[in-house]
Amino acid sequence: MDSLDECIDRLVQVIDAKIGEKFAVIDFAELATFFTLDVITERGYGKTFGYLSSQTDLYHYIKVIENSVAFMTLASNWPRLRSLVSKSLEWPIARTFIYKLCGLEELVRAVDQQVENEFSDLPSQNTVRSPEKATMLQLFKEKGMTKEQAKVEALFLLTAGSHSTATAIRMIMLHVITSPHIMGRLRQELHKNSEGCEYLNACVKEGLRIFPPFPGLLMKERISKTKASNSDKRDVDSKVQDVNSNIRNLPLGVEIGYNIVGVQRNPKIFENPEVFDPDRWLISDPGKHHEMDAALNLVFGQRGSWGCLGQKMAFQEISQVLLEVMFDLCKFMNCMLTRDLAAIQTL
Repeated sequence: MDSLDECIDRLVQVIDAKIGEKFAVIDFAELATFFTLDVITERGYGKTFGYLSSQTDLYHYIKVIENSVAFMTLASNWPRLRSLVSKSLEWPIARTFIYKLCGLEELVRAVDQQVENEFSDLPSQNTVRSPEKATMLQLFKEKGMTKEQAKVEALFLLTAGSHSTATAIRMIMLHVITSPHIMGRLRQELHKNSEGCEYLNACVKEGLRIFPPFPGLLMKERISKTKASNSDKRDVDSKVQDVNSNIRNLPLGVEIGYNIVGVQRNPKIFENPEVFDPDRWLISDPGKHHEMDAALNLVFGQRGSWGCLGQKMAFQEISQVLLEVMFDLCKFMNCMLTRDLAAIQTL
């Protein structure tokens, strides 16, 4: 994914520039959010909004999201409130009022302009049309989505594809660098193989487990076969049977959710669940490994058509950026160690 590589290069350049400054302080939490916003706007709209380049909170997006997290979590866990918010967003006037109330007007205008450009009669600036490299807006248009529908989806794409991924990146980084034995082992393995290692993947999985990026209930409505599409029918039937055979007796319209934090801290699945332990993912028992993977996948929502559509993209983004950033930090630490040893030898 060229856009991902370019964004990672920009992130590493920003970190290197800050490391070179005297008494430098790096706010990696902020940089991680800038990075994910650049990735999703590049992949979604064909060009970044320039968060890493400007290193500023453009359109006040981060401030708005951080102030809204508590409410969004409450709404996701309270079905009636979530239903009220969802129905309000279906009406243009109400949607505009909510955006203004939240302070998202500037961002919405910027996103809407990207949609207008893609749906205009002028030739698209994004000339690559292969499915692998087409932007999300191009795919929306090719699949027959209307311009108004694309505007709603484009804004959701930005919010869903940035904050949760940034949370995962910075929390994994936090757990790694505050665990000296894990950091040391990761440095050794990255030194042997700079293109990635099994231990890094284990750190990513363990980070997602111990701190799920989104703690909501991820509700799913019990629907009838006549209401479901053909693909949904198979998913509904198999999912219901897998979870609990008695669930079929629940009335239609009932929403089913699960405590994602509780699942990831379940001692029956994960031994010593409160401990950040990447080694748990390196076991040779395939049955246990399958059980843990099944539990971890719930971080991205329920399986099938009910799951997160960006799961593969998010995992690739998290793994690759951590690989490059950790490798860059390891080089810096090795240089510092070499310099300190040289200074000691001169004494």
